[in-house]
Amino acid sequence: MEVVVRMRRTVWIGAACVALAASACSSSSATGASGGSTSSSTTTSAGVVAPAPSADPSTTLVAPAPSADPSTTLTAVSLQAGDAADGYTFTPYAEGDEVDGQVSLDLCSARFASESQRTARHQVGIRDAANHGVVSTEALLYRDSDAAHQAMTELEGAVAACPTTPTKSAVAGAPALMYEVHPAPDTTWPPVTDVDRLAVDLTARDQEGHSAEIMAVFLQRGRLLLAIYIQSTDTAAQALTGHPTVEDLTNRLATAIAALPAAAVA
Repeated sequence: MEVVVRMRRTVWIGAACVALAASACSSSSATGASGGSTSSSTTTSAGVVAPAPSADPSTTLVAPAPSADPSTTLTAVSLQAGDAADGYTFTPYAEGDEVDGQVSLDLCSARFASESQRTARHQVGIRDAANHGVVSTEALLYRDSDAAHQAMTELEGAVAACPTTPTKSAVAGAPALMYEVHPAPDTTWPPVTDVDRLAVDLTARDQEGHSAEIMAVFLQRGRLLLAIYIQSTDTAAQALTGHPTVEDLTNRLATAIAALPAAAVA
């Protein structure tokens, strides 16, 4: 479903900021956008310029980074340049490979203690001809599998307690939002061995009555967690090579996660 253009404002949801106005969706740099930044302004997972998040201990890298370069692992399970269909552009997010100061999880305006256990991240997306974000992935490595499992548990808890009254998130500049959680979209999707999955479909509304919908899928194996953010299931299918459904895309990326060497996610 396409995002309805109503006014010059944005709606935050999870790590993605869903635009309610096309004019608000342009990227601030040629390289894309990021989920958070320590600079004076930043662009969100959906590519919307927003104020930089304030300092938050949960977004500060405290766990030591692994000795091996994790970029190969994270790239292998993320969207690729070849995934962008004609008329769409694959875009690495600015600061998309940084952890310190960057916000990854804030689904349902919740606080995630597991943020401090991230050791690496890789965020990329696909944008349309008007430079609006359509679909993105954020691949994360945590200190260990317990920390990644904690993140999944926190996500499940956030959905279960998703606020129905206006609630501010930990992200500076994000408006207070209320949520409506819809039935899980993945009840008929096949499982992928060794990969845990959480799929969420919800509507976010601000206090002025503007709303936006988004689907988010989280996949976890070992210390790796992959977030897939879909702003519109119809538009996402058009934006991706071969026009896969969200189920198809999820299964492909989950299969890539399952195929990783055990040492890569241990």
